[in-house]
Amino acid sequence: MSGGGQNHYLVQDCCNLDRQILIIVSGTVLDDGLYEFPLADPVNGFDLNSSNGATAPAYLVYPGFCYKFTYYGQTGANFDIVPQAFINQVLDGAGIHATDCNKGVTCEDCDTGQYYIKADPCCDGPAIFFRGEPYIGGSQGGSMPSFSISQYDGVELYTPNGTPVAGYPLTAGQCYTWSIGVVGDGLPGAPADLAAYDLLFYPPDANADLLFVNKNDCEFSLGDIQCPDCNPTCYLLTNCDGTTIQSTAVDFAVAVGVYITLVGYTGSWFVQINEGVCTDPINNLKINNFSADPCPCDCYEVISAPGLVTYIDCEGRPQSTYAPDKFCAQSPPLAKEIPLQPSAVIINQGPCEDGECADRCFQLINCDPEKYPDQNAIITSTLQSLYQYINPSSVVELAGYDGCWTVTEATCLCISIDINGTVYQANYSGSTHNGSKVFVLEVLGVTYYIWAGATPGSWIISQVVGDTTSLLAEIKSGISDCPIADSSVWQNGVLPDGNPVTSVSTTECADNEACDCPVDVTVTQDYRTCEECIGPIAYKLTNCDGGEVTYSTQDLFDYIGKIIKDDCHCWLVEQIDYQPPSNVTISNIIEFTDCASCLATFYQLTPCEPTERLNIIITPTNLSAYLNQVVQLDGCPGCYTVELYAGTGQPPQQQPVEVTVAFTTCIECEAVTPRCSTVFNTTTEDQVYLYIDVNGNSQETEVVCSGHSSLRYCVQKWIESRIPGIFNYYGDCSVFDVLGSANGCDCVGISITATDGSSFSGTASWNGTTNDGKNVLSFELPVASGNIIYYIWYSAFLQTWYITQTIGVVLLSEMIGSFESTADCPTFADGEWLKAKWPEPLQNVTVLGTFASSKCAVIKSKIGECPQYFPNNRKVKPGYNTPICSSEKYDKITCNFAEIAYKEALALRYGISNCCPELDEKWLISKELIELQALKDPHFNCPPITDCCGNTRSDCSCNS
Repeated sequence: MSGGGQNHYLVQDCCNLDRQILIIVSGTVLDDGLYEFPLADPVNGFDLNSSNGATAPAYLVYPGFCYKFTYYGQTGANFDIVPQAFINQVLDGAGIHATDCNKGVTCEDCDTGQYYIKADPCCDGPAIFFRGEPYIGGSQGGSMPSFSISQYDGVELYTPNGTPVAGYPLTAGQCYTWSIGVVGDGLPGAPADLAAYDLLFYPPDANADLLFVNKNDCEFSLGDIQCPDCNPTCYLLTNCDGTTIQSTAVDFAVAVGVYITLVGYTGSWFVQINEGVCTDPINNLKINNFSADPCPCDCYEVISAPGLVTYIDCEGRPQSTYAPDKFCAQSPPLAKEIPLQPSAVIINQGPCEDGECADRCFQLINCDPEKYPDQNAIITSTLQSLYQYINPSSVVELAGYDGCWTVTEATCLCISIDINGTVYQANYSGSTHNGSKVFVLEVLGVTYYIWAGATPGSWIISQVVGDTTSLLAEIKSGISDCPIADSSVWQNGVLPDGNPVTSVSTTECADNEACDCPVDVTVTQDYRTCEECIGPIAYKLTNCDGGEVTYSTQDLFDYIGKIIKDDCHCWLVEQIDYQPPSNVTISNIIEFTDCASCLATFYQLTPCEPTERLNIIITPTNLSAYLNQVVQLDGCPGCYTVELYAGTGQPPQQQPVEVTVAFTTCIECEAVTPRCSTVFNTTTEDQVYLYIDVNGNSQETEVVCSGHSSLRYCVQKWIESRIPGIFNYYGDCSVFDVLGSANGCDCVGISITATDGSSFSGTASWNGTTNDGKNVLSFELPVASGNIIYYIWYSAFLQTWYITQTIGVVLLSEMIGSFESTADCPTFADGEWLKAKWPEPLQNVTVLGTFASSKCAVIKSKIGECPQYFPNNRKVKPGYNTPICSSEKYDKITCNFAEIAYKEALALRYGISNCCPELDEKWLISKELIELQALKDPHFNCPPITDCCGNTRSDCSCNS
């Protein structure tokens, strides 16, 4: 309408000043200010833009809300003319001069929560209700700052700007007729109260997500924006691999009956009109090529179908049939669906041969053959419908057979392999590697496997699947499915005997027996994998001590019906076939046969007698009271040391025992009277023999020359198993009790300081034992975790004193220090010790000194004496008629020598040192000289001989 020369006003919604319209008010002049429209429909409102037709967006006003009028002037532009009759009803509810929306005292609150928004689908379906308020941030998308409830009016096309939230009730690309209502207005489906209102979704953004089509006509087609057809043609696109896509895009109308390619998709697609329900159509597909390669010709068997079945034969011609039927086709057949009738059952039986369906043989392999030892692990069948379980690979259950079965075509089951002119046969092992079959053969008595490598088309022959270390031959690439190739393709390796492989070729065996005995099978269920078919395999664990039950999905198959022990508890293992309510992992598993053995603490009884040391007794009897003691057992002769069993798991043999009496040491238990004894060395080498002395300590003899006897020693027993010899005894020793050790080294003071200032000062005392002939001293070093026992001991082999946690074991982390010395008592200054480590925390020792101490805990010990016997077998008898000295001088030298020897014996045996050792040297040398002279025999007859010159002489000397 023309509005030239009339008053024009700018109208703005007080609830959204950006929502505005220019109108002509006919026949009157309005002051600028706020106005209401009391006669407007409270539900549908009044459209100020109604004069511009149905295609113009509505501008709805509602009673109770304020609208700001501003004089715009008089122009000749076309504006909507508001009838005078309606304008006469306009009331200035906020005062004629009120121009601020916020000061309109009678204006309704802009919070529109009491109104709802309704969307009626243009293509049938129930009305959808939304909140009558804007969405401001959060999980449903961006906020709507320009929201006005009056914008939701007329037919709008929903085109969401972004991804809607899950469950959002609107369908993209569909039209809806929008309107508003009041909560509780009784409209069917509308929220009856605020509680129901609060459950509604927020409306879409009217400015970003909705496109105006028409005020009330869903089928309006003259505008730029149109609603889609409510009953579009649905097209079925079928890929050669059987994948299908449905679409209602009109572009496919010209592609029906031909093969095409799609942008973003692989393979050829055959286009047909979908005869059934159009499910989840994809409408953004784009055709890339209208002349794609047709699909391969496969055999299809229609088992059942409710109606007509259409397909494209191998010549590309449309065909139709009814069930049952079997034919060759280029694409999966399409069966017409009939309501309330079961869907069609159509099976792909694999590629056709010469345009005909071929009969195939199939091999079914049990997923877990060890679980069902009473049935064949591999069966064959000619049931052609089994082909559907090969591609994609599936696992099936069979009626009348236990377990789950993989299905494979019975081809490439046997390989004939020629190696250096010798033909071997490799059979399919029933397993796969990298998705291909694994074959097993034997070459020169060694088992080899033929398996597919990680590189597509590669094959390896080696002794371990997945390991190329023992490579016999390989194919680098280019041979898929079955390792059939001539010698030009195979690369040679090495035979198991080390000889080189010079030629390898492979062919498929003439296997006429694969389907000689096929069986009829019935598939009852199919799965994707063996694991899915077998189902959850779990284990129920019952605690032996208390009955607590827990569960585990860990592989405990080998322990079913047995007892296992972790770091804390003993468990009875039972297999279950349901999903366990909990799951634990058992670590450090130790196996037992029964709960009693698992819960028991085992003790090891070792015979004291060295020759019986291998006859160890393991017992579950509680011997904690006798730990580290020596016991005698009822019914078992001899003495035994008691220790904790050092092995893991259940001992191979065990027996209960009864202790009759206990002792501290084996010597006390055996009650052996020490005797004087010698050993005769029967070996060809000089030897050092071990024996147990009067105190029960291990001691060494001096070196015993081959073919000679040792000195006499006070011996409880010889350790005869170490070195062979003849052991002689000469009666009991003379035994004396003494306080302290024989060499007087009963204790030493010790002072230690570490890097961080940790220190220790105390006394290391003799513990009653010796090592390599010298006393072992011990002390306890306090640290954060408790006291650590250290030993000060001597090594004769290294001629060194050590301070370590274990006698005879030198570890840097457990050693405080060492010093090379043969002294009987380890009293060495700080500068002499070679310092090592403080244990906790592990750090360097900075100060270490040992010194004589009077704070010794004196231990009672014994001394055993044996008189020595030195047989005189010399032909020359030393006496007073020695050729170089008088009898008086001989006596003097010999007596002084004897005195020196006695002092030396006191020093060695009792630690009584010689105060004047420098004076002894003279008498020792004199003694040696007269003993050498005494070896001369003045009566020896030296017969004369005549040399070649006729001279008479003797060939010996009286001094020789």
